[in-house]
Amino acid sequence: MSTIIAAGWLETYLRDPAGALFAVLAEVREWVVNSGPLVFPIIVTIFAVLVIGRRWWLRRCHAQLTADARQITVLAPPIVDPAGGEALWANLVGLLRPRLAVRGNA
Repeated sequence: MSTIIAAGWLETYLRDPAGALFAVLAEVREWVVNSGPLVFPIIVTIFAVLVIGRRWWLRRCHAQLTADARQITVLAPPIVDPAGGEALWANLVGLLRPRLAVRGNA
């Protein structure tokens, strides 16, 4: 990366984008070869701890949510009042437009 930084990485990239990319990849490869045996096990360990910790946290949250949970079934009444349907639809019409949107027309 020293050649990229010395010449200015933006200038190098604008002159030769592929060459700048290959130079960065070569530097990354060199860093991985030199530092990889030391850094790779640390990264794998951190990743494994994060995955295990996340699974533990999700199971804990799920257990707390389902501790006293109950399942219910709501059924429609066997006889429905026709006026109730008209009232339902009349009230649902009011939900179509928020009152603030109607205010702009007035």
